[in-house]
Amino acid sequence: MTPPGFMQKPFLNSPFRNRKPMHIETVNTILYCENWKETVAFYREIIGLKENASTDWMVEFLITPQSCLSVADAKRTTILPNLGKGITLTFKVVNLHETWRLLKKRNMHVDPIRDCKMGGEAFFLRDPEGNRLEFWADSPWSDPKMVARLSSTPPNSVLMRFAEKELQRKTGNRLLDIGCGAGCNAVPLARAGWKVLGIDLSQPMLAAAQRRAGDGGLTEQLKLKTAPMDRLPVEDEGFDFIVAHGVWNLARSATEFRTAVHEAARAAKPGALLFIYTFSRSTLPPEAVPIVGESFIFTGPSGKPACFLTEEQLIKELAEAGFAQETPITEYDAIPDGKPAILEGIFRRQ
Repeated sequence: MTPPGFMQKPFLNSPFRNRKPMHIETVNTILYCENWKETVAFYREIIGLKENASTDWMVEFLITPQSCLSVADAKRTTILPNLGKGITLTFKVVNLHETWRLLKKRNMHVDPIRDCKMGGEAFFLRDPEGNRLEFWADSPWSDPKMVARLSSTPPNSVLMRFAEKELQRKTGNRLLDIGCGAGCNAVPLARAGWKVLGIDLSQPMLAAAQRRAGDGGLTEQLKLKTAPMDRLPVEDEGFDFIVAHGVWNLARSATEFRTAVHEAARAAKPGALLFIYTFSRSTLPPEAVPIVGESFIFTGPSGKPACFLTEEQLIKELAEAGFAQETPITEYDAIPDGKPAILEGIFRRQ
């Protein structure tokens, strides 16, 4: 049934269709609550919204100069909503991870931060009335400056040498680049003769990689897909070479890391190579402690959870997924501009 006040059909032939848009100055969302006092306290004390106006049955909170959220007592208001419940409130914040930690400190049950399909990050919780709140922020990997910088980054020379040698063995030429970004490795690998599938979550990064492939005449050699590292949209045992360059260190939990590693093992043919480039534990001071409940997930220099492994932990984790060490691990020291220490090595699928 169409609610009162709604048109039965869109304004496809309306004379108003091409008129100038209305100049709306402010927007106010009103929640009609059975648990009014608890919900007011939640938005005032937990979320920290500033009170803008109030009566004995409604409190208006200021979110931005142009938007407000009002919490009304459903038992006392004279106007009720027609469409019922099922509201989601979205808040774009400057620092998503800081907001998440703040709410955890206030003893709120919040979902883990997750990647969004459009490239951002978000987490969810519910207010005392049961309304769903989404807090989100743009992913740093979608920032135009970051995309431009990574688009001009040269490929990893160690990776390129190993990839060239592996091609000469003529055992297969299918390569999976997990977290391919703007294609700094994927494009040169495709040019070298590999049939590359690049996986990433950032649409701007993938668009940059696609442009580079097109400019280089490599659109048949390099294919791209949007997916997270722990849910790879690929067949079992389909690849001769797996590249995990600066991606598994972004795992926010040991579970996410191990799932991603096992997904790579599933995608690898027996005998396939794995090239890994990931954060080293030596990035952090010796006294640093992992996040509660984790063994190698720390709050990194950026303030975000990340994976920092010792050499022994890396070898053990990969062995448990079926990857045997092929070469000695190289460790690159952290440098003063804030770049982390790195573990780099080659493994082979057993």
